[in-house]
Amino acid sequence: MKKMLFAFVLSLLLVFPTFAHAEETGAAPASVQVTSVTAKNGGMADYGYGSKYRVGPRYPATFKGTLKDKNGKLMANQPIQLYFEAEIKSLAQTATGTTDENGQFSLTIQVPSAAGYDYFDNGRFKHYFDVVLITFTSNDIKLSSNVSSVYHLAYSINS
Repeated sequence: MKKMLFAFVLSLLLVFPTFAHAEETGAAPASVQVTSVTAKNGGMADYGYGSKYRVGPRYPATFKGTLKDKNGKLMANQPIQLYFEAEIKSLAQTATGTTDENGQFSLTIQVPSAAGYDYFDNGRFKHYFDVVLITFTSNDIKLSSNVSSVYHLAYSINS
């Protein structure tokens, strides 16, 4: 009986290959390529931890990019989520959306206040900031990304 059941299941897999696991077919989401982050007091900055996007507090920030499978194929009409892990944990933010027919997404969060535990002095201004982790997921799968953290600006004062 067990041999017959095994043979039946094996024949189904041969006849209906769509039963194969999504990761084996490359259909599972695997990575995000962030193409831009638009925010007040935004842009790229290097405060000593490498070049990163900077976002200012109390204003929206929009993360745009593409979702791809493990083979680099764009994934259309897929759920995507961004988690902004604020230094003040109770202020963490989440944005949820769906990729379009070209695998592109646009996710906007309301940037919370920052703690400003670190600072960078450029000689003119002292910028107080936190380095905040950014995580992307799709279908409960944590995705690799070219952007894993941003500078979360708290405030700036004259040096």
